[in-house]
Amino acid sequence: MVAFYVFLALTVFFLLFSAVVSFILCLGIRSPIVDTIPYPDDILLDGVKRRSDVAESSSSMSTSDLPSTPSSDGIKVFRLDKTSFTFEDIVTATGNFSEDMIIGRGGYGVVYRGVLPDGRHVAVKKLRRGGEGGGEREFRAEMEVLAGRTGSGWPHPNLVALYGWCLVGSTKLLVYEFMKGGSLEEAISDWTRFGWARRLEIAIGVARALVFLHHECRPAVVHRDVKASNILLDQAGRARVTDFGLARVVGLGESHVSTVVAGTVGYVAPEYVHTWRATTRGDVYSFGVLAMELATGRRAVDGGEECLVEWVRRVAGEGWRGLRRAMVPAMMKAMVEGRVVEEEEVEGLAEMCKLLMVGMRCTAEVPQARPDMREVLAMLLCINSNGGGGGGGGGG
Repeated sequence: MVAFYVFLALTVFFLLFSAVVSFILCLGIRSPIVDTIPYPDDILLDGVKRRSDVAESSSSMSTSDLPSTPSSDGIKVFRLDKTSFTFEDIVTATGNFSEDMIIGRGGYGVVYRGVLPDGRHVAVKKLRRGGEGGGEREFRAEMEVLAGRTGSGWPHPNLVALYGWCLVGSTKLLVYEFMKGGSLEEAISDWTRFGWARRLEIAIGVARALVFLHHECRPAVVHRDVKASNILLDQAGRARVTDFGLARVVGLGESHVSTVVAGTVGYVAPEYVHTWRATTRGDVYSFGVLAMELATGRRAVDGGEECLVEWVRRVAGEGWRGLRRAMVPAMMKAMVEGRVVEEEEVEGLAEMCKLLMVGMRCTAEVPQARPDMREVLAMLLCINSNGGGGGGGGGG
């Protein structure tokens, strides 16, 4: 009987001891400050401004855009480099998100120009609400890509660098480096400033960026909105791909099924309109349209009944000579005035015809017939080498 009571006492003692030890261990564990955001702690800035510090001066942002409670957890600012900035800095840089500071509008956001306190010129993209998943999926996909968490070799010289981002309640802000060269859309028809060699270099630069997204990121990244207005030019004239608001991170060999048709008319692959499946082959198609724009100086859609892809296929039906004759008038405008010029006198004509043919391969109706971006880049480098173009495509 005594043995039983001793056993019972020892059992109770060990149970109480275990409970006390577990309690002490629990006190020693600290929960992360931002456990819902899977990013390193060292990019969460100290001294983040409270909503009450900026709400009174934020006349351009409605109260519905800001957190409902003035808590320091309501605004989270993240940065990717060593120089910190706050939400108040962003508000000041953009003139309180003034209409006068707007430099661009897109389907998923408005872009403002600004200058941070350290003198850096930035482009601040304020994402709109609504759309697929309220914009949350787009935001997280873009962050994963631009934060360099999807692959090696970051930052890539042909992608616009992201300085940081900010969450203000449900409002999402992206802070990019500002590209002083403007967008390619503004220069696509200017053969005086953008001759054939520079156009080829721009095509190579964009191809390098897509090779990185498609083949070097793990998992692969589908941009879904490759077009001239999403190609920016830095001060050196190098092509930089931007606007990952529609980007999707997909596994190798997989596709993303969307609930809305994304992309831009004239650039969207025909199969996407029917299947709503975004793949890297769809990006290849969009790049093909961009290559056609660079080669011809024409828009993807110019308001006529015939889009650029259809026009190219029609003139290509006449063979190589028909293709050359169709392209001569556009290229001649910047080279001659008031005299008849033979095709052979138009510098770069052969190279632009070859670029156009690359665009035709990329825009094949059947996705499986299109090359991947590594093959596309190889073709472009071959044209550049044979044509004597300089620079290797602005790809760094």
